[in-house]
Amino acid sequence: MTIPSASGRVAARKAPYEVIATHFRERIERGGLKSGERIPTSAEIAQTWRVAGKTADRAIARLLAEGLLTAGGPGGPVVAAPDRTESMTVVLDGLTPGVVDAVELTEIDPVVAEQLGVRPGSSVLILHFSVPA
Repeated sequence: MTIPSASGRVAARKAPYEVIATHFRERIERGGLKSGERIPTSAEIAQTWRVAGKTADRAIARLLAEGLLTAGGPGGPVVAAPDRTESMTVVLDGLTPGVVDAVELTEIDPVVAEQLGVRPGSSVLILHFSVPA
């Protein structure tokens, strides 16, 4: 498949399965497809994209290999849960030591995620604490 560049010229040739895999990868990464959501079956992808079934199978296989999809059973592949092995250390300077009363892990609102420059579906850890008087 040819991919037009911003100028409208053909920038490169990509294999059709790569174009399809890129389409679904970007939808997953942008939050358009959520964890646990089914993607179309291989037959549906082949029909929609007007490609051979083996081409659709290769696109799905690529996304499975990347860990973006899980097999999902007879209904077809589903979007995998986000990788939870990421870690981060944050140093908070200038806060008075206190006692942590509660910890909350929640998904950032998509609008807030965009404002913060983080990917949709990112989580935020909220510490609720009391500071002794």
